[in-house]
Amino acid sequence: MKTVAKTFATALEWFYKDIRKFKRYLDDKRINAAEKAILQSWLHLRDNQFIEAHFELSKISQTSDHFVLGQKYLIEGIIFFNQGELLQALPLLKKADKLLFDNSCENQKMVILSNLFNLHLNLNHPKEMKNLISKMEDLDCSTVDARIRRLRCQFNYFSFFEQFEVARSVLQQLNSLKNSMNENQRIFFLVDLFDFQVKEGHFKEAKNTLEEMKNYRKFHLTQNFNYMKALISFLTEDEKFYIYEQDFETHQFLFYQLKVIEALSLKDQDQAQVFWMKLASLFPQTYSEEFCYQGDKCLFSLCLEKLKIQSAGKKNLITFKDDGTLECKVIQELQKESILKKEDLYYLLYGEFPKDKNDLVKLAKVISRAREKYDLLIKTNKGCYELVYMAKAS
Repeated sequence: MKTVAKTFATALEWFYKDIRKFKRYLDDKRINAAEKAILQSWLHLRDNQFIEAHFELSKISQTSDHFVLGQKYLIEGIIFFNQGELLQALPLLKKADKLLFDNSCENQKMVILSNLFNLHLNLNHPKEMKNLISKMEDLDCSTVDARIRRLRCQFNYFSFFEQFEVARSVLQQLNSLKNSMNENQRIFFLVDLFDFQVKEGHFKEAKNTLEEMKNYRKFHLTQNFNYMKALISFLTEDEKFYIYEQDFETHQFLFYQLKVIEALSLKDQDQAQVFWMKLASLFPQTYSEEFCYQGDKCLFSLCLEKLKIQSAGKKNLITFKDDGTLECKVIQELQKESILKKEDLYYLLYGEFPKDKNDLVKLAKVISRAREKYDLLIKTNKGCYELVYMAKAS
């Protein structure tokens, strides 16, 4: 392997120590064009500017410098990982590990190992996770940055295996280092804490952690934050969410998960299946048939379980006397499907689809009378009527 350029290696070390000193190397004439592109990419990655980081890396043509090539693989792997492209990230991070590990500073060794660990964590590979934890524990971790990365991985490792007491002891160590964390480290720490609180069922604490994340504008505006906010509100308050694909263009798998939950909540099995299959094509071991999630307990799995319980409960609603009225027929139809589009419900009542808004107003009056007559809750949501529960039967 080619000897690593001393100035370039020193610049990379400063990235983890003092970002202002790191930036000075961008104007250092001893740094060549390829090395400068790497340094600039690290800065973009720090600010979650993935497109800009990719652009800088594209400036690097074929190179015989294995260390520069390894840096390129490492950054590309982290970008793909952050965008949810886990299977594309894995070979890149493995190549980076092979090319960089022996010649990297302690902090960057932990960057390589921690990203590989988190990747296997998301892919549900316990054997690989255990091996990487062991490899991390062999490092001295003399710097705070390295200790924080190792502790985060240990915390997630014990949380994954639901060894909650051990995980809490690691959490205490992380809390003691919170004041030493930079902004990115604090955000990642809060995300880990949020996931742990959700897994333990401490939803109030999880919401407080989400509120704390708002203090970090860089994360508050991200797709991950919007995903977490939407699902925790749905899980705990049954709050509906509105999502658009363009808001998740770099995190499509989050969009697919949200669409599955949205579709199932609207009883649209066909739509839910479309997005479930998209997830299965990315992670076949995690997304099995019939909406069976094989991954770690998480916000998505809890929302999925909630919907399954609700669906099972709706099948056991109490029957009541059919008096032949429209109000009675409304309840009968909603009991069958739980949620119906307004146009479909109108057709079931009157044998034709509504011609204008006046017809939908007529339907709304029937719904209002049904609510009062049977003392039940019918919600309106995205052009649908939803029977939430029956308070009493008659």
